[in-house]
Amino acid sequence: MAITLTIKISDENQTLLKNDLIGDAGINEWADGMIKGEVNRGYKKMRTKYDPILFDDASVSSVPSDKTQYINLVTARSDYTTAKQDLKK
Repeated sequence: MAITLTIKISDENQTLLKNDLIGDAGINEWADGMIKGEVNRGYKKMRTKYDPILFDDASVSSVPSDKTQYINLVTARSDYTTAKQDLKK
């Protein structure tokens, strides 16, 4: 399920963000890059956590290289946990 984000930033906060942005990127480009970076970081963390689990699981015949297939495989597992769930352990 895709989502669309809309963020309202006050004039003062907009000025502060523009003050700190380096290069030609505007606030929208910066926010887009920030979210893409966090998504990539999350995928790398998932791979780091679940690759060893999947490789050691005899019931897994292959580990997909496709990102969507990999995420679907991991999130369908009974031992899948989110970061929030991991913190409660």
